[in-house]
Amino acid sequence: MTLELLTGLYLLYLNLESPYMINVLLLVVIGLSTALLQVPIHLKLAQKGSSQLIRRVIRTNWIRTLSWSIRSMVLLYLMLNVD
Repeated sequence: MTLELLTGLYLLYLNLESPYMINVLLLVVIGLSTALLQVPIHLKLAQKGSSQLIRRVIRTNWIRTLSWSIRSMVLLYLMLNVD
């Protein structure tokens, strides 16, 4: 994920158009969601599993799922529009 962020920032440096900005923004959302939501829940699950924590990790994981999906569409758009 670090490599994706670095390459995303490099592409943004080369071209400041909206799709490149959206790409980096989505990577930031994914990273923050992982660090601030999913990791703490998984650490709690490792100590003691509960159905409430499992539901919470599934519910909050939609942030990452949607972000990765949108990012895939953005990258496909960028690949199809390479000059």
